[in-house]
Amino acid sequence: MSLLSSAGPAASVGSAALGMKTPGALFSGILGSRAVQESLVRRFDLVRYYKVHFVEDARKHLAADSHIVENTKTGIISVSVTAKNPVLASNIAQGYVAELDRVVTNNSTSAARRERIFLEGRLKEIKQDLDDSSKALSQFSTKSRTIDIPSQG
Repeated sequence: MSLLSSAGPAASVGSAALGMKTPGALFSGILGSRAVQESLVRRFDLVRYYKVHFVEDARKHLAADSHIVENTKTGIISVSVTAKNPVLASNIAQGYVAELDRVVTNNSTSAARRERIFLEGRLKEIKQDLDDSSKALSQFSTKSRTIDIPSQG
């Protein structure tokens, strides 16, 4: 639940860009994504559990055993997993939540990091422009014998 409230505008923008109407729809989409499912398959060694040879086959079994539903009125997302072992089912359901948290955190961090890098780059450019302008003014003052306010002030 805290993920839904903390994502706020970022989730709204992301969901709008993907054509989804609510943040819950975006989060449901993330939970049902191939990347999240493959991560869970590897984390819980579901290839062995489902007795298949490929991660893709285990992912399909996991998708069939997982039910992700969003209540559109409340925005609450329900995750239920069916498995022979109830402890494994509980762990996988909690794994879905952990993966959602990881994906949202990585994407939020990535956006903030890109913005920081952009601003640092602009700061360097502006500082260089200021230094160049200061040097040009100093050279002009020297050539034309004008008053250099900083040095004579």
